[in-house]
Amino acid sequence: MTAQTHNRIALWLSLAALLSFGAFHFLKVFISGEPIENDGIPEFRGFELWQNLWNCLRHPAEIFKDPIQEIFVPTFAIAAIGFVATPFCIRTLSRSRMLWWAWLVIWAVAGIAQVWVWLLVFKDQSSQANGVFGIGPGLFFLTVALQLNLMALFFVRSSKPDESASFPAPA
Repeated sequence: MTAQTHNRIALWLSLAALLSFGAFHFLKVFISGEPIENDGIPEFRGFELWQNLWNCLRHPAEIFKDPIQEIFVPTFAIAAIGFVATPFCIRTLSRSRMLWWAWLVIWAVAGIAQVWVWLLVFKDQSSQANGVFGIGPGLFFLTVALQLNLMALFFVRSSKPDESASFPAPA
């Protein structure tokens, strides 16, 4: 396959990741068998995480009280920026290997941290739950979006320089 084909696949994968991230906003993230009253586990949709993120940014001292929020706030923000920016950066990433590596490392760290945070949240909430507690489809779509975007980065290829356009070696 040519570099152009690889870059098209990368574009389609990053667009699929963006759509999956959009679906995450409308689906339930956690599902609880108990009602919300009496400090039960809230059932919330993905877009409500932005309200929590905004509250954390308005009161930055609150972030450092909870280690889950300390990791979640920056990695979710980086992931959201990455989902939106990656489809537009495919051409730039294919031309600069240094930028590609930087983007890949940042994206991989954000993705690993997000999955780790979700596992911590699930463990913490399920240990406190009296009723049925489970992961909703929104969390599945967020995880799929993380992996699709990472796969898209692996498909980015640079085209080989044209041999005929290069200068001859000095004699």
